[in-house]
Order: sequence, then structure tokens, then C-alpha cells
Amino acid sequence: MLIEFMVPPDEVRQLRMIKQLNAKMMQRLTLNGVLYMSLGLILFFFAVALEAGPLIGVPAVFMIVGIWLLSLRLRLARKLMKRAMPLLNQILTYRVDDEGVTQRGAISSTTYYWAGISAVVETGEFWFIRVGKLHAMTLPRQFVPPMEAAVIRGAFVQRGLLPAAPALV
Repeated sequence: MLIEFMVPPDEVRQLRMIKQLNAKMMQRLTLNGVLYMSLGLILFFFAVALEAGPLIGVPAVFMIVGIWLLSLRLRLARKLMKRAMPLLNQILTYRVDDEGVTQRGAISSTTYYWAGISAVVETGEFWFIRVGKLHAMTLPRQFVPPMEAAVIRGAFVQRGLLPAAPALV
């Protein structure tokens, strides 16, 4: 099996890819920010209702932490995009063969052998290839012809990285 395809740079696709890669982390930051803000507001109303003036600082700290977590989410998204741009703003060539998956560009070349790939997450637009606990490589599906996409998916299924029936997210 040897499948090779090229992917042109596309900033909008890169933004979607980075958002999907980091969606769970961003959800946790948002949830924690909202929880801290809510807890701070509840404690504030209890402190006011109980006329406990010195305790007003505690709810303020919770609210400040909540605001910080929510702002961290926005700053982190921008930082991730800036960091990824030099690597992703180039024509990339992907190769899937019996050894593993290779991504080549003008700046770098990366090969992940089948033995090192721990999981593949399939979405409607991408295959996210995980090595260990990290998302290591992203294959955009729209640039793979349907017959070759079926072969690539079959290789993932054969190695136990994907279920036999597609569960697109």
C-alpha cells in the first residue's frame, strides 16, 4: 500500500483543525471559568446577605480567577494559531504506506510508524493521528480521493486504530 497526496496551505482549514485538536482543553477552561465566576457570585450574595463585610474578598478572588480562565482561553487559541502557522502555511505532502504515516513540507518531515501510533480520531474533515497522549499529525480528508481514503481508513481499521464502522463527529 502506498498513498501519497498533497495539501495546499489554507488558513481557514488550519483554524478549524487547531480548534478541533484543542476543543476539550478549551471546553475545560470555559467550564472552569464559568464555575469559578458562578461560585464567586453565589459567595458574594451570601456575604452581602449575611452582612459579612470582611468575607467580600473571597468571592472577588473566585470571580477574578474565573475571568482569568475565560481570558486564558482566548489568549491560548491565538497563541496556538501563531505557533502553528509557520509549519502549516506551506504545501504538505502526506504519505501512507506499510511503514506508517509521513508528513513532508519545506520546513520539516515527520514519520510516525504504525507501532508508535496509539489512536486515530476520525471527524468529517480530518483524521487526527495520536502518538502517545498527544495529537501528533492531522490528515485532511478532503484532499484524498474516495478510493484512496477507503484504503487509508482500512489500514487504520486493520491496525485497530479505528472501529470498522465510521463514527464521524
